[in-house]
Amino acid sequence: MTNIKHIEELVNNYFQLDITRKTRQRKYIEARFIYFKLAKKFTKMSLAQIAKTTKHNHATVLHGIKTLENLMENDKRLKFNYKLLENKSADFDQREINLNEFTEGLVQKYMTLKQLNKELTEQVNKLTEENKNLKFYKNRNPKIYN
Repeated sequence: MTNIKHIEELVNNYFQLDITRKTRQRKYIEARFIYFKLAKKFTKMSLAQIAKTTKHNHATVLHGIKTLENLMENDKRLKFNYKLLENKSADFDQREINLNEFTEGLVQKYMTLKQLNKELTEQVNKLTEENKNLKFYKNRNPKIYN
């Protein structure tokens, strides 16, 4: 799942504004509505949790998502902006999944190497002990081992 901070940063950077700013200017409202919809789609956060990130309530988030969907039916610019940010969020989401799979693979390899290291250390210790014993007997009976 995409991080909520990533979505907020993405929207803020794209529109060059701060969606948490308390204002009713259209550019802020549209950006905030896009943020709400992306957050709902790409996170497991509830509407109330999403609302807290912008100091609003869950009803505002729900209203924003529904309003955005209605506006996008006629406003090509708004739909374009949403789709563009949706694709960027999806790309980030996919990279995050790939990174998680990569990390899991690394952890598995680490555990395998750790076990192999333990086994090899035991073998080295055993061979070292056998070598000491061999030297001891060799020093006691040089005629037999030469």
